[in-house]
This record gives sequence, C-alpha cells and structure tokens, in this order.
Amino acid sequence: MPYPFVIDAPARLVRVQATGPSNVADTLEAISNLAQAPGYEPDFGILVDARTHQYVASFSDLLRMRDDFERLRDRFRGPIAIVLADPLRYGVTRSLAGMTEAFGLRLRAFRDMDAASAWLADPR
Repeated sequence: MPYPFVIDAPARLVRVQATGPSNVADTLEAISNLAQAPGYEPDFGILVDARTHQYVASFSDLLRMRDDFERLRDRFRGPIAIVLADPLRYGVTRSLAGMTEAFGLRLRAFRDMDAASAWLADPR
C-alpha cells in the first residue's frame, strides 16, 4: 500500500506516508479510504510526507483527483499539507492545489516538513 496513514485524534491530525511507486487508481483509493476511515473527522489536518514517493501525476490524473476531492469536499475541510522533495512533483502538486482551491479545499505543497507542520498549526 503506497499511502499508509495514522490518525492522531487527540492532535486532530492524519499523517500519511506516501512511498514508492503508485498511480492515479492507488491515489484515488487512498483518498476514499481516508475519507471513510474510523476515527477520521473532516476538519482534521492532513500531513502527507511524499518525499520518497515515486509517482508523478499527469494532467489527466490531476483532473481525476480534483474531481474526487470535489465529490468528497465535505470530508476534507481541514488543511492538507503535502511535502515533496523534487521540483517536478512540487509543481504538479501546486497545480492540484490551484485546481481544488475553487471549491474550498485547503491543499498546499511544501518542500520542508517544518514549514508544512507550521502551516497546519495555523493555515490562515
């Protein structure tokens, strides 16, 4: 499973470790699994560590992710911080953030774990 996650209910935070290779089907399944996970609340922050992830989404993949997030937007009301190591996947994730902003998803790409954690603590 390329997207294992841990729900920390007292901290109101989900930590996702995106590792290895995956594809858009894996990503959409992970989004759906988290949305339905016991103990997950829609306003929890989500911290995705994708620094060792090997998937680069195509434009068509981004559109599918955007549509899935829009369909599930009531389940993702908290901030989502995605930390990436390389400029290509950082830029692709920024594109997804721009696409999902229109319906209120607060998703941001980061290059640094500390910056992502600070933003999750105060996402204004």
